Amino acid sequence: MSRIAARLVLALGVVTVLAALIHRVPEALAHVGTFRATEHEFQGLRFLTPEAVLSAAGIGPDANIWDDPGPWEEHLEAHPLILDATVGRRFPGTLVISLTERTPVGLVPTPALEPVDRDGRFLPLDPSRFLLDYPILRPRPVAGEEGEASAVQRRELAAAAETMRQESDFWNQVSEIAPGPHGGFEVRWGESDVIFRFSKPVELRRIWEGMAALEDARARNEGRLPRKVDLRFADLVVLGWEGEP
Repeated sequence: MSRIAARLVLALGVVTVLAALIHRVPEALAHVGTFRATEHEFQGLRFLTPEAVLSAAGIGPDANIWDDPGPWEEHLEAHPLILDATVGRRFPGTLVISLTERTPVGLVPTPALEPVDRDGRFLPLDPSRFLLDYPILRPRPVAGEEGEASAVQRRELAAAAETMRQESDFWNQVSEIAPGPHGGFEVRWGESDVIFRFSKPVELRRIWEGMAALEDARARNEGRLPRKVDLRFADLVVLGWEGEP
């Protein structure tokens, strides 16, 4: 074997050994008391408490910042209020836990009001404790298909609410969302209970067009609002006034 080849083999062997050692460093450091996780930093908490997060993750008093965060993150993402989670480290002894919590978009009567997220998933939150001010999503029972039909409607209503939530001026005055009598959705809006009617799926563009038509009608009628704003017909906004069908 030439000297150059011998040196290459030796170098390759050294790199292999170093790679193996580097791979084992976190495992070794996980047993060093100096790196015990004595502090915890939380990001993204709204409903969950730090204690509840640590318990859900399984992070105990002996946790080390060099422990594998994978199992902690898996446990957190299995929690019904957590959409995703990451656990990082900051030296010498802090675990940084970042969460994205599931956000309620409405309250579904079951008959008690229960919050749901944008996927129609029920969230274990007490509306009275957290003062959840969200519109009521009201699925309508279908004869012979009550269970599944109600679940499908709940998901559709939640998706519609999530779209409306992106337009705060409209969203802030939505009080109820329900399936419409001819398909789509009926939305009760404002103190005067104006009825907005949407086709599926709800589009932001149609919300903007409906709001513009509503403001134009208000200006033309000395502040008087129409009773209905029908957005089910492409590129049309049909206003209905008191006394009209």
